[in-house]
Amino acid sequence: MKFEYHGRFFWLSGFCFLSGSGSAYLYGFLDQAWKDSLTKEEAEDLVVKAVSLAIARDGASGGVVRTVIINSEGVKRNFYAGDKLPTWYEEIAPGISPLESLLSGPAPMVDTR
Repeated sequence: MKFEYHGRFFWLSGFCFLSGSGSAYLYGFLDQAWKDSLTKEEAEDLVVKAVSLAIARDGASGGVVRTVIINSEGVKRNFYAGDKLPTWYEEIAPGISPLESLLSGPAPMVDTR
C-alpha cells in the first residue's frame, strides 16, 4: 500500500483499502488470500468471504455485504443478505469454552510417574 500526500488530500494506491471495526480481520485474511491473478468473480467471492468472516468475529461489522465492481463495463452493485452469508461456525471445533472450564473447577491432578 502506498500513501502520497498532494497538498490537501492523500492518494492511496495498492490492491485494497479497508477501514472500520472489522478491518483488522479483513487485512489479515486478505494479506494471505489475495492473488493478482484472481478473476472478477473470484475476487468478489473472496471479498464476500472476507467480510462475512469479519461479521462473524466482530459484533460491530454489520450483517450484510455490499460490493461494487467498477470497470470499463460500468458499475455493478451487489447485495448479499446476512441470512445468505456463511456463518463460519463450522471452523471452530466444539469444546468447552474457557469460561465453562473456569466454572467447572480445577482440572484433576494426574500422576504421570
